[in-house]
Amino acid sequence: PRSHHCSVCDACVMRMDHHCPWVGNCVGHKNHKLFWNFLLNAFSGCLIVSLNMIYSAIYISFYKFERDPGLLITMVGSSALVLSLGGLLGFHTYILLTN
Repeated sequence: PRSHHCSVCDACVMRMDHHCPWVGNCVGHKNHKLFWNFLLNAFSGCLIVSLNMIYSAIYISFYKFERDPGLLITMVGSSALVLSLGGLLGFHTYILLTN
């Protein structure tokens, strides 16, 4: 009764959450922990890149007195990824903790 049929994978998945195109598989009972680990690693990597880009933008702007629009665009993009992955990670952490 708690399984759902995925039309993309053409399989029945127990406690199915969603079909994830990033991992190319359904997220369900057997691999929800692996998906959470994937989100944690992706969030950590994007956070490191975002913090390095913010540091570089501050260093270049204040100490070298240069404006680099490519650096600012990349900084905004990586910060947007950090926010979206952080929200998704927080939601799936809540899901795992409340079963």
